[in-house]
Amino acid sequence: FVKGLAHGPVHSRSRAVAQLLLGKDAEFDFDMLIFKDAHTNAETPWHQDEAYWPPGMSDKRAASCWVALDNVFVDNGCMWFGRGSHNGGLRSHASASPGSHILATKEVGEAHGDELIPMPLAAGSCTFHSGRTLHYAGGNKTAHPRRAYITNFRPKAMIEFERTINFDHGRQG
Repeated sequence: FVKGLAHGPVHSRSRAVAQLLLGKDAEFDFDMLIFKDAHTNAETPWHQDEAYWPPGMSDKRAASCWVALDNVFVDNGCMWFGRGSHNGGLRSHASASPGSHILATKEVGEAHGDELIPMPLAAGSCTFHSGRTLHYAGGNKTAHPRRAYITNFRPKAMIEFERTINFDHGRQG
């Protein structure tokens, strides 16, 4: 926990963009730091964030800001996106491995009409994606760690609903 982090430039700037994308009711929900150590094959499987959300959510608007803390490229696990996938429906997801809370979809690729594109970024650059955006990150095949910081925004009423039912992104998402 870093006191005051939620009031720093990454949060305030990503919140401003999220409000442009979602509306003025978009608020900060949660954040996370992703660390992929050197020479690891740990992939983040293809998924849509909405697959993690609890049932009963009437408002599906969401924006995630993925900030590269290091230069990212295919060999160290940059993000990949399914072009236009945010316009489609939620695909079926299942546990990525037995006992894991990580979800994955196998409904990805040319057979599903997907154009899959890597998104290399310079350190300090970012991407935004919605809860329906199909995305993935590969393993880190380089000699250096790959880090990213993610902020997530949703309508205030959706965040209040999550808290009311004790939904915790860290445990269940």
